[in-house]
Amino acid sequence: MDETYVHSSHTYQKSWSDSSNKGIQKPVSKGQMLVIVHAGGESGFVKNAYLRYKPTIKTGDYHDAMNYDNYKKWLQDKLIPNLPPHSVLVIDNAPYHNVQTEKCPTMSSRKAEMQQWLTTRNISFTDGMLKFELYDITKLYKPLFKTYEIDKIGTRG
Repeated sequence: MDETYVHSSHTYQKSWSDSSNKGIQKPVSKGQMLVIVHAGGESGFVKNAYLRYKPTIKTGDYHDAMNYDNYKKWLQDKLIPNLPPHSVLVIDNAPYHNVQTEKCPTMSSRKAEMQQWLTTRNISFTDGMLKFELYDITKLYKPLFKTYEIDKIGTRG
């Protein structure tokens, strides 16, 4: 499964022509964009999972057009209902594929945030600990509590 895009004025950087023709002129702007999303496997593309849409973004970057909300809607409405039984999804690390359900504290988090995170998970620490000490404990437990929105969608059934 993946997404890509195409601009209406995509052209090759170089072209071959004889001496009577100067070749293709490169467009001034990228033109309109289409975002394309699909998934496939051993048996080909997943039936009814194809999505193509014209985004309303102004940046020209398709990563701004494909966000978690669009991706989640596609998964729920088009892909998952059409997957064969016992399918496995292979998902890359695009930021909108990997939205965490609850972010774990980082070193830049406030000390109180780290304390609360540890407390709600029944992880012991002492009140006099410094921020870096709390973070050392947090780092040890992060992998146990890191969950992703996409996993909740994929395991519903």
